[in-house]
Amino acid sequence: EGALAQLQGSPAAAPGPKPEQAEAVSQMSPDEQAAMIEQMVAGLDEKLRSDPNDPDGWMRLLRSYRVLGKDDAARDALKRALVALGAESEAGKRLAAFAVEQGVAQ
Repeated sequence: EGALAQLQGSPAAAPGPKPEQAEAVSQMSPDEQAAMIEQMVAGLDEKLRSDPNDPDGWMRLLRSYRVLGKDDAARDALKRALVALGAESEAGKRLAAFAVEQGVAQ
């Protein structure tokens, strides 16, 4: 299963691509797909830096970094998220539990 499929299968995933977008992606080379995924994840990270009050966005970012094998980036994102959301808040606790499920250690 490819990284794009794993990201789309995330329980906290945003709505998936339209059929024509999915078709265009399927025509890309693996390197082009990887570059597109990296760009999407970087865009989500940037969005969360400017608007960090998005628990579902943080979950998508953690899962995305794990799928991409970027464990250090996932840990960094978790730290930023817990500061932004408040580690003791309901959203912070939910995110911490999700991080444990994803194998992201604090």
